[in-house]
Formats: sequence, structure tokens, C-alpha cells
Amino acid sequence: MKQTIRLWLVLFAVTAVATLPCGAEQVRTELNISQLGIPNVKQAAPDILTGGEPTRETFEKLKAAGYTTVINLQGLEESGLDEAALAEELGLRYFALPTTRASLTKENAQKLDAALALAGGPAFVHCASGNRAGALMALRAYFSQKMSPTEAMEQGKKAGMTSLTDAVSEIIANAEAAKGH
Repeated sequence: MKQTIRLWLVLFAVTAVATLPCGAEQVRTELNISQLGIPNVKQAAPDILTGGEPTRETFEKLKAAGYTTVINLQGLEESGLDEAALAEELGLRYFALPTTRASLTKENAQKLDAALALAGGPAFVHCASGNRAGALMALRAYFSQKMSPTEAMEQGKKAGMTSLTDAVSEIIANAEAAKGH
């Protein structure tokens, strides 16, 4: 009888702990991303948001929602916000990976993948509009996550890729052709 009661208590304790809200995870589950004020915001993956240029308020809302990292694909000349300083002030990790149409490459996709691996939690990847963020997410999906060309393109569109679709498709097609040699 004592063993049965102990077993029941252990099972109850495990179940109670397993169902407790997990801080930031609980916040993200209830988060309406449209309320963040991010242009073209997309939920690219469970712990990755993509979108356009953030504001100070955006950084504060991301922090409050449990996001730990900002990855900026804009060049320094593109933004009037000192994102590195703001991230440091708020205790967020910050990575600058300036990306142009010409620098949509396997190497930069792998750098994005490495930054996301170092993020240590939910991350926000952005450029000015979300287009480059989506494009680089597509290349990351193809080169680093080994998704098929079709899956990678779908991932990119889900992450905000629009006018760079043809350029990314060509990069992936060239990589596929190179595999055949």
C-alpha cells in the first residue's frame, strides 16, 4: 500500500512539474506577433521570428516576450538605430550579418545558422523589410538544414521572402547542378 501511494505521489509530482508554464515559452505561446509592431513579421520557426526593421519599442517587446537574440541583416548605413548598443542595454545577444542581394551565399547562410545556434533561445532575424531575412532563411534551410529545394523555398516564403524568390531559386538550382558533376 505504501509503495502504491509513493508511486502515485511521484507520478503526481512529475505530472505537475511537466505541466507548469515555462516562463518565456508560455509568453511566446500567447504572444500575438502582430502586436510587436514589426513590419512584415513572420513566425519562421517555433523560436524564430523574421521581419522588417525594428524600433526601440520592438526590442523591448521582444525582450518581454522571452526573445534572447537579434540578428540584423541590415548594413550600418541602413538603420538609424544603434541596435548593438540597444541589445546590450536590454541584455539581448546581438549579431550583425550585413546582407545584400549579392551576399546571398552559402557562406552567409551558414553564418546565419551558426548565429541561430549560438542564440541560446528565441531569435529575431531582420532586414529592412523581411525579404532578405526570408531569402537567407531559405538558403539556411537548403545548405545547413539539408532541406530539399522545394522545402527550402517554402521555408523562405514562410519567413518573408518576396522579390528575392528568383535569385534564391537560381542559387539553389546552381548548387543542385553542381552536385550532379
